[in-house]
Amino acid sequence: LLLNRVMGSSGVTTYSLITSGPRHKHIESLKSLVANLEQSKLRKILKLVTVAVINEDLDNDQLTLLEQDKNEQIFLALLDITKQVLSIPASMYKADNLRNELTHLGLVTHLVEDLVQLLFGPRREELNSAVMGNAPSLPRLTKLDHRIDIILANNRIGKVLEPRMTLTMHLSDGTSRAVELDNEAFQALRYNTAMCIKQLHHLNNQPVMANP
Repeated sequence: LLLNRVMGSSGVTTYSLITSGPRHKHIESLKSLVANLEQSKLRKILKLVTVAVINEDLDNDQLTLLEQDKNEQIFLALLDITKQVLSIPASMYKADNLRNELTHLGLVTHLVEDLVQLLFGPRREELNSAVMGNAPSLPRLTKLDHRIDIILANNRIGKVLEPRMTLTMHLSDGTSRAVELDNEAFQALRYNTAMCIKQLHHLNNQPVMANP
């Protein structure tokens, strides 16, 4: 989930919640859904949102509260808002930004303040860690070994003298992968690695990457 990103006239990038469209339909109707709901019930639903972000699942007792369609829609809307806000650093989208947007949506004040407290209070770091930890990931490279072999001859040609490189990649899941590269393939690897490094440097210089 991403926030709307706009480059302002001063050159500063600003973000806002996405509150419309098929993927965010529950946010559009949130104002009417929560208008006459007691604060205690809203806080119970918001607590379920917190559990869902941290644990990625709810138990049967927790799901009972969401059996009513209205409560389920509120839950999905609050979960959507929570994930959007957590998708960027707090330095780029602050508590006042969220407070102003939720107020503009016409949400009741106590819900606005409860959301701001959740997303910019003491639990922010825990929520961020949960989002990062629950994200799908591939095995990481833990060690890279290389060996250069020179083929002196084979059955077809008496003398070859062709260097080849064998790269062995050891991964975080305990497996290893080996690839053999001739000189042309190795030069292509060098070039593409250099291009990746250049793009990473460019990305690190973008405002969204500052002060994560």
